[in-house]
Amino acid sequence: MIKKTMPIRIMSYDGASYKEQLAEIDKCLRNKKKPPELVPVVTFVIYFGAESWKKTRLYEVMEIPEYLRDYVSDYKINVFDIKDLTREQVEMFQSDFRIVADYFYKKYHCEDYVPDNATLHHVDEVLKLMSVLTGDDRYEQAVII
Repeated sequence: MIKKTMPIRIMSYDGASYKEQLAEIDKCLRNKKKPPELVPVVTFVIYFGAESWKKTRLYEVMEIPEYLRDYVSDYKINVFDIKDLTREQVEMFQSDFRIVADYFYKKYHCEDYVPDNATLHHVDEVLKLMSVLTGDDRYEQAVII
């Protein structure tokens, strides 16, 4: 489901990560130790829905009066819309996520889903994720032999 508030949620997650880094730097400085360097925070939204995700900026999801626009930062989020991946992009995945991306690629681009002959390394986790994403509880009920 597309959440209109996602730019604000992501902004708060990123801010919390930076705040944690600042706390570690402050702790080091108090203890007269060399503080670590700040590292950039990059957050991705992985979206599996059928509807295309269009609004990826704060300015697109809330009304900001013109007189405030110079003072309110237009926060941008990174959304990976799985159904819009190309076949080549799906095949670039090296982890079990390739199986998940393959399912959604085929769901939106092919008539029938026929799974590839791939080996799962994290069977329980992938089956639970597929159950949540598809709404089909048969994935969780699958018997692992």
